[in-house]
Amino acid sequence: MKVNLKKFVVPLSIALIGTNTIISNAINITDINGHWANNEITKFVNNNYILGYEDNTFKPNNSITRAEFVSILNRVFNLTTSSGKVFNDTNNHWAKQAIDIAVTNGVCNGKSNNLFYPNDKLTRQEASVMLSNYLKLQDTQLDKINSFYVSHTISDWALYSIEGMLEKGFMNGYPTGLLKPLNNITRAEAVVLINNVISNNNSNGNQNTNKQAISFSELATLMPSLGFDEMGAYRENDQRMCTSYANNEVFGIILEKESPTFNVIVKKIFNMLLPTQGDRLYEIVSNPFENQVLEMDGRLVEIIDYPQGVSVTIRNK
Repeated sequence: MKVNLKKFVVPLSIALIGTNTIISNAINITDINGHWANNEITKFVNNNYILGYEDNTFKPNNSITRAEFVSILNRVFNLTTSSGKVFNDTNNHWAKQAIDIAVTNGVCNGKSNNLFYPNDKLTRQEASVMLSNYLKLQDTQLDKINSFYVSHTISDWALYSIEGMLEKGFMNGYPTGLLKPLNNITRAEAVVLINNVISNNNSNGNQNTNKQAISFSELATLMPSLGFDEMGAYRENDQRMCTSYANNEVFGIILEKESPTFNVIVKKIFNMLLPTQGDRLYEIVSNPFENQVLEMDGRLVEIIDYPQGVSVTIRNK
């Protein structure tokens, strides 16, 4: 059945795809069983802080970029305040908004006034400094750093931050007695480092370990990892899903009534946008309902029953 999208005033349309859709939630990930960071990775994926790849891998030992790390950090700590900060190399970057948010909230700076280098691999000392900046955590005593071999390899600008992270037990060295501050941090190490903070520092009012709603523009940046092409479309057999968003204020979805079932990818998207009530929305649209407007997780959700399908529009208040 072909849906006449012109009848629906929504900026994003989704035609339900089959139940065999590949999405990289923790249950599907194939390369973390037995990995030393399996528990932390599973936790972060389940909370939508980080996603696996469309081939159902997580690649825990791969390096992580500066842009990827700040995007995760923003989601974990629910940082949303922005100031329109743009670097010469972030204007057309997928993480433009996330980088703006991180810089605005004092998490990090560019490597120069005009350049952020978003695709550079992140070092262990850079990751520690970003977290230390957020936590406002520094220590000038350096007794923990001095307990490691070749501590002189730490850059001067990172010394007090790393000492603070070591003092709190958020950062650790390797069994060999090395800290390796200049090494590129892996995806697994990045997850564990941030998890150490939110698990062991809950008494600090800055922390929030609950699932956080992502912005509509963040959802758009995550679509490639869910299997969408560069045009924002996902195709499987005769079914197709198309995505977009409008000014980071509105998200729309159209679910075809002739699709076989409401499936896991739709439920996952609902939970990304409505972390405590996504399951409830999924149940509403999966069953007979009356047209209604609901407030869910601080957003307005309009649900309308059309002859061709179900329309759901989610707006920021």
